Amino acid sequence: MTRGEIALPAALGCFNSMWLLPYGQDMGDAMDSVGLARGHVAVAQHDRRWSEAFVAVAGSVADALGAHARAIEHIGSTAVPGLAAKPVVDVAVAVSDDFDLSSCIAALTPAGFAFRGDQADEGGWLFVLGPPTRRLAHVHVVAFRGRQWTDYVAFREQLRENPRTRQEYDDLKRVLAADHPRDRDAYSAAKNDFIQQVLRPTRPESS
Repeated sequence: MTRGEIALPAALGCFNSMWLLPYGQDMGDAMDSVGLARGHVAVAQHDRRWSEAFVAVAGSVADALGAHARAIEHIGSTAVPGLAAKPVVDVAVAVSDDFDLSSCIAALTPAGFAFRGDQADEGGWLFVLGPPTRRLAHVHVVAFRGRQWTDYVAFREQLRENPRTRQEYDDLKRVLAADHPRDRDAYSAAKNDFIQQVLRPTRPESS
């Protein structure tokens, strides 16, 4: 199991996030470290509480989806110690092929996750947590062991394991955030070449 992956008890198919939070903390404490208005771009120094916020969000997702959630991973820059990031937790949820979109929406909506559309190869089924004035988390529901899933995990691991790559990405993100403070789509698009360059050697076709 990789660092940042939530283990789902086989007998339960879900878990209570409070089991994994540090003693004395609850979801509110962990979530104080995250939040950014929709469409805005601002990067912050890494905050160790982001990993705790992930555990809280992942717990809610696992409770809602039960056995349909095959695996849950903390992805994106908030999952990489030492890397500056937008203070919004990114979560990847792997589900089996027989789990359909309508069932996913029906399960996650009561838990507070709003469906924002099928982003297909650009992010899977996207759910958000928090109002437009303070987005807390983005949840990407994708196929278990599919291309998106493996790319999410591989990119995170490359950043964790390679200080030079991590610093280059940090520098790029700061420049792009200054260039696109109110245009998240432009900010994301401008990062794509770097992301693909990092992912290229991790893909089977490169061997």
